[in-house]
Amino acid sequence: KKSPHAETLRQRWMDDPDPTVASAGWALTSDRVNRKPEGLDLPGLLDVIDAEMKDAPERLQWAMNATLAAIGIENPDLRDRA
Repeated sequence: KKSPHAETLRQRWMDDPDPTVASAGWALTSDRVNRKPEGLDLPGLLDVIDAEMKDAPERLQWAMNATLAAIGIENPDLRDRA
């Protein structure tokens, strides 16, 4: 999370076909939502979560759910959707 490469890795890993790697990308995303959400497409992230979470492997679901919770907690205007 503290690596200077975290943002690059976050973006690359989120789309990785390996669900373990993708879950690491989502974990970094959840951290970013909490710490520095500027520049993130939060509604777009909610779209991806809505479309993909139900069919994702359990580990990936947990990571996506953490991002979903972070969005809802940190953004009252998106709370109903999250």
